Amino acid sequence: MKHSILILLIPMVLIGCGNGEKRGQQKAYSSTSEENSSAASSETKQISDSTREQIEGLLYGDEKTSEPKIAIAPPYSLVQILDVNLDLDRNDEQILVVKAGDSPDSPIKIIIADYDTLRDGYYPAWESETGATQRRFFGVTLSDVVGDHNTEIICSGIDSQGKQTLDIFRRESRANNMAISYEPIITIAVEGTIEIRESERSQAYLNGLKNGDSFPVFATVENENETVRSMYAWRSGDGYYIKVNEEKTPREEIEDRKLRELFNSGVDAFEEFLSRNWNGDHNSTILFDKSSQEITLYSGDIQEIYHWNSSYRFLSNSISIKGENELVPYIRVEISIRILDSGSIRVSLYDIDNQTWRKSLNDSWSGTYYAVPKGTSPEKRGTPEAPVKLPTLSGFYRGESGEELILTPPRFTLSANGEQLSGGFAVYMLNVPVFELKIIDDRGIGRGEQAYRLVYKEEQDNDKITRTLGLIPGIIGMKGFIETDDPEMRFRQIEYFEDDQSQ
Repeated sequence: MKHSILILLIPMVLIGCGNGEKRGQQKAYSSTSEENSSAASSETKQISDSTREQIEGLLYGDEKTSEPKIAIAPPYSLVQILDVNLDLDRNDEQILVVKAGDSPDSPIKIIIADYDTLRDGYYPAWESETGATQRRFFGVTLSDVVGDHNTEIICSGIDSQGKQTLDIFRRESRANNMAISYEPIITIAVEGTIEIRESERSQAYLNGLKNGDSFPVFATVENENETVRSMYAWRSGDGYYIKVNEEKTPREEIEDRKLRELFNSGVDAFEEFLSRNWNGDHNSTILFDKSSQEITLYSGDIQEIYHWNSSYRFLSNSISIKGENELVPYIRVEISIRILDSGSIRVSLYDIDNQTWRKSLNDSWSGTYYAVPKGTSPEKRGTPEAPVKLPTLSGFYRGESGEELILTPPRFTLSANGEQLSGGFAVYMLNVPVFELKIIDDRGIGRGEQAYRLVYKEEQDNDKITRTLGLIPGIIGMKGFIETDDPEMRFRQIEYFEDDQSQ
C-alpha cells in the first residue's frame, strides 16, 4: 500500500536540485573546539532552571520541549529542538533549528549538536541553511527516504516569497572521520505543493537484510493554462535526487466567472468565500468565522473550536489554514480546503503531533461540505445549552489507597505504588470535563499523557469544605473523551476554616 507525506500546503518555481547546487552555508565542526565545549557546559548547567517553562510549553504548545545542549550565539534565536540518536551511540544528538533576527529574508538554519566523550560535553558538529525563512511553518522530520537503512533529515517550510520549500540532508561517509556531517540531496522551492510519496517496504528490508526502494518526490505547480507535475528520483550513483519526469495537464475550463475571479484573487477573498456554515456528508458542520478568528466543528453532541491562526494559498483553487484548539492549545490542526464549485468544498483536516510535527489525516472531519446560504442560522450541532463551570484545582489531595496528588497549577506531582510522576496538568471541557496530565521526566522531556474524565464534588459544613475528585481513565479523540475499562481513582481534600489544616 502506498501513501504520501504532504510537506506543507502553501503558495510556491523550482529553484534547483542536484549535487552542483548544494548550499554554500554548510559547515562541519571538529570536536576539538574548546570554546564550543566550554559554552556547551555552561549552557547545560541552565537546564534544571527551566522546568516551569518546559511544563507550560507542553501544555500550551511551545515547540521547544527540552533545553539546547549548546549555546545559541546572537543574532540567532531558537525555533525548535529535536532530541534524536543519529549515529546509534550511547548519547543522543540534538537538532537545533535557529533563525537570525526577524527579517523575512533570513534563512532558517539547522545545527546538529553532538556529544564529545573526551570533554564530556556537547559541541556543534555540523550546520546548514535551508530554503525556508518563516519560523512558524518550519518542520523537521527524520526518515529513510533513500532506503539504505540510514536516516535522512527532512526540512520543510516556506520562504520569503511564499513558496513551499523542501531540503533533504543525507549523512556523509568519510574515511578516518567519525564526526557527524550531512550533505543536501535535494533542494527545491515551488509555487504549489511538494510531496514525498512513501510506499511499504519488504520484510527483508524491515529485517535489515537488504535495502528498500527509495521514495520519489513530486512537485506540483499550477499556472493559468496547465498543471505541471515534476517527479524527482534518487540516483545512488550520483548521490542526489534528479528530475526524471514532467507531466503537463491542461486545466479544465472554468465556467463560473465568479470562481475564475476568486481563483485569481488573494487570501482575503478566499477567507470571505469560506466565512459561513458548511454542512458535511456525515452529519457534521464547519463554521468558518474570520471576523472572530475562529473555526468551529460540530458533529452530534461534539463541538470543537479552533483559533484561526493563519491562511496560505496553494494552487489556484485551494487554501491551507493553521489552527489550534481554543481550550487545549497544544492540539493543533491544518485544514486543507479545495473549492469544487460555488457551493461545495473538499476539506482535508490533519492532526499535527505536538512533538514530532507529523501530520495525519483525520477522517472524522474530512470530506465534502456544502454551503449554507449566508443569513441563515442552522442549528449548531453539539452547542451546549448552558456553559459548564469547571473547578479550579490546587493543593494536596489524598487517594483512597494512600496515593498523594499535589496540584500547583500548571504543575502536578502524583505518588502512587512507590512511584512518583510529575509534569503539567490541565482541566478543560470536551463532551465531558477532562483532567489531563502531561508527564515530564527528570530531564524535562515529555514522556506521555494520561487523560481522565473529571467528576468533581464539593461539600461544605460548619467547619470545613470537602472536595472529592473522581478520575475515570480514558482516551481523547476527535470525537471527544472515551472511557476505558481501567479502574477509577478517587482523591479527597479537606479544608478546615478555623485550623486551616487539610488532609
